[in-house]
Amino acid sequence: GYFREDGTKSVSQIEQAMRDQNTVALVIPAHTIKGEARQFGAEPLAKVAELIESTARLCVETRRFPDELVPQVVELRKLFSQTMELFDKATNPL
Repeated sequence: GYFREDGTKSVSQIEQAMRDQNTVALVIPAHTIKGEARQFGAEPLAKVAELIESTARLCVETRRFPDELVPQVVELRKLFSQTMELFDKATNPL
């Protein structure tokens, strides 16, 4: 349950940070979803989150906004939704 709640929040925060062009605000939610995804074995989701986090960290240091992450942020939402569907199928007793 917490992965669904935290993941939804993190993905939304990343999307909002991209809309606001706030590089700093990308780092923590990307780090959060990366770690939680790895705990559940959702490696494709974790890899995209890790790319967003590492790119954002570099961009904070170089004082630029990572426009190049738009496709990954779109992919992150899709991967999160797919991951949640797979978890639901795996945990549904019916």
